[in-house]
Amino acid sequence: NYVPPAIAPQIRWAFGLEEFALDRHAIEVAAGRYIDPQLTLTYRPVAAESLIKRRNDISAIYRHLATSNVVLITLGLTEAWFDNRSGLYINCPPPKGIARTDPSRFELHVLDYADVTRSLAELVDLLGQVCPRDHRIILTVSPVPLQATFTSSDVAVANAYSKSVLRA
Repeated sequence: NYVPPAIAPQIRWAFGLEEFALDRHAIEVAAGRYIDPQLTLTYRPVAAESLIKRRNDISAIYRHLATSNVVLITLGLTEAWFDNRSGLYINCPPPKGIARTDPSRFELHVLDYADVTRSLAELVDLLGQVCPRDHRIILTVSPVPLQATFTSSDVAVANAYSKSVLRA
C-alpha cells in the first residue's frame, strides 16, 4: 500500500476485525466486473468470485503478521483518494470513468503531518493487537518519486511535499 491510512483496513480484514464487502469496498467498472481499489490499477477487472478469492489470498499473507517479529512499512504518497462509499482511503486513484459517472464517490485529500501521524498511530496500535508482543517496526519512505500529481502544484513541488511529510 502506498497511502498510510490504506494499510490498516488490509489488516482488519485479514484478522476478521472488519469484513470486506464487495458492494462497499470494490468498484464495479462494467457489468459483473470489479476492481479492488486497495490494489494497483494494473489488475484487470474480474468477476466477483475472482476478486473475493484474490482478497482472501491477500488476507492469508497479512495473517503472517501473527508470527512476525519484524514489520517493514514503506510509505509512498500523501495524495490520497477517499472513497465516500466505503469510508476508507484507497490505494490508487479511482478509474476515470467511474469518477466521472459517480463524482461524489471519491475525494482527493492531500494528507498533512497530523493525518499521517494519526494513521500511523492507528496502525501501530493495530499491529500491537495482531503481532507477537515483542515485534518491532521498521518504517521507511519510498524513494520512488511522483510521476504526476492530482493537485495544481508542479509535480516536483508535490513530490517534495509528499516525501517531506512522510519523512517527518
